[in-house]
Amino acid sequence: MVTATTTSTPSTTTTTATPSCTTAVPGKYGYVPPDACNAQWNYSPSFSAAVAFSTLFGILTLAQIILAFVHRKPFCWVMIMGVSWELVSFILRALGSHHQQSQAYSFASSLLFLLAPLWINAFVYMTAGRLMWTFHPDRKVAGIKAISLGKYFVWLDIFSFIVQGVGGTMLSPGGSATTM
Repeated sequence: MVTATTTSTPSTTTTTATPSCTTAVPGKYGYVPPDACNAQWNYSPSFSAAVAFSTLFGILTLAQIILAFVHRKPFCWVMIMGVSWELVSFILRALGSHHQQSQAYSFASSLLFLLAPLWINAFVYMTAGRLMWTFHPDRKVAGIKAISLGKYFVWLDIFSFIVQGVGGTMLSPGGSATTM
């Protein structure tokens, strides 16, 4: 008696769905979900928080300018510059929260927010040098003269400024995945 045999071989191919990009239509106040292709922000920026911090930094900027002139301290321009960059960053973030597809707002806000602390660091180094000059009898610490301290740290700050500026530009919205 002859019997028929059938054999089956399991398939080794699989099918997967590739993620596709979904472009979102901006909602009220320009809202775009963070996972949309045309979103410039990786989160939903808060307009009210950005306005609150803009107001706070605006008051601090004005206070720094007034104090620098009242006490005749021209070296305070470094602190004023740092606080001003923070102020502009938060203003751009407030504008960007209502225009979430604008790459200009996102890029400028992120870059200024990243670089502003370097100005404040430079002010701290300059102040440390002035304190050493005023209160230390030798006017030097660890062999570094008070006059040179600020200069060394400011040059290192400039180097850090360049590195962070290049890094911030590479991480800007719209950058390629290989660059990031």
